Amino acid sequence: AAYDRIPDDVPDAVKRERNNDLLALQTSISSEIHQGYVGETVEVFVEGVSQKSRKAGSDSEVMQLSGRTGGDLITFFDGDPSLVGQMVNVKVDSALPLALSGQLLQNF
Repeated sequence: AAYDRIPDDVPDAVKRERNNDLLALQTSISSEIHQGYVGETVEVFVEGVSQKSRKAGSDSEVMQLSGRTGGDLITFFDGDPSLVGQMVNVKVDSALPLALSGQLLQNF
């Protein structure tokens, strides 16, 4: 109801600046959280082949897969696409601002 009653008096440039400030803060927070996982082994639900592998169009049996931890952290690792829908262990070797990256250890 307030949307219809209160005029939007915030200039678009201010909205963009505020949005960019919030995105930068979130990236910083996420990077710090993700760094804490480097060297750890995480359990990942394999959701599918990553966008990177889809664009590459590789015919290899090993592709970059993506999945999520129980805490909803996106994780990338190389593996066979037959793992989609399964839980796997991944050793995290690097942290990106929006995701983890690691090596597949074993299949459950």
